[in-house]
Amino acid sequence: MDYMLTVRRVRGGAFIAEPGPAKYLALPEDTTQPRPDHATPRRAWLDAVLRDAAGGGQDADREGDILFYVHGFNTPQATVLARHRLIRQALGRQGYTGAVVSFDWPAANVALN
Repeated sequence: MDYMLTVRRVRGGAFIAEPGPAKYLALPEDTTQPRPDHATPRRAWLDAVLRDAAGGGQDADREGDILFYVHGFNTPQATVLARHRLIRQALGRQGYTGAVVSFDWPAANVALN
């Protein structure tokens, strides 16, 4: 599972490049484009991220690591997700067992959007 926090607005059943309420996305491995229906309740999302941060174990008291990836200006969500997965896979090959979370912000060609 891949995790993304997005603050894009939803219009017509899709994310657009305008600010909106935070959505906590849990993205299945076969997904190439984040969709609003990937939204997960905040607490369930956080619990899953913390579980992954601790190496996926059941020990809730174990500390772990969370890497936040904040993408560059005006990056499409599909590109963010592809890069997220490359980062996660490369870190995994180096022995990283924590979670990776992408923060997706809407630019709409305006740096301070």
